[in-house]
Amino acid sequence: MRSGRYQARYTGPDGKLHTAGHTFDAEIDAAAWLKAERALLDAGSWTPPQHRNAYQPGRTLGSYAAGWLAARTLKPRTREHYQRLLDRLILPTFADTPLMAITPDVVRDWHTCLGDHTPTLRAHTYSLLRSILTDAVHDGLIVANPAHIRGAGNSKRVHKIKPASLDELAALSTPCPSGTKS
Repeated sequence: MRSGRYQARYTGPDGKLHTAGHTFDAEIDAAAWLKAERALLDAGSWTPPQHRNAYQPGRTLGSYAAGWLAARTLKPRTREHYQRLLDRLILPTFADTPLMAITPDVVRDWHTCLGDHTPTLRAHTYSLLRSILTDAVHDGLIVANPAHIRGAGNSKRVHKIKPASLDELAALSTPCPSGTKS
């Protein structure tokens, strides 16, 4: 590929062209993927790659998200924040849902149900789900990211910040009289 990465594909016994769900850094890795596909064909246990992952045990969003979070190098507060978002807002809906069953319609319905009373929390939660699903695409578990709602990862400030007036700044900058405890 122009990027210097390698893409692996082959024509399966169904007569269709099948492509690895991700690209490879090295040609040898792409060749290894093709060899593994050939071994499935020879063993008689081949199914199209895009269907295979939907039926593998443990490929629910809940199990994938747990591994996804564990593999991240994050500051403790960020990890806790992500875990809270998962536990409170994402996993109640998607914990047992196979990755392949998560469609754009399902994501839109879930996003709508989050409501708009906490726009920043809603945007953070959506961004986390989108990030997890983006990595699932890169890992070859799903073909495309179903989380693509325009603007859903952004939020507008709920309270408009009003800068201090010159008089308020002057009052703040006036030194306290000596002997006064503040």
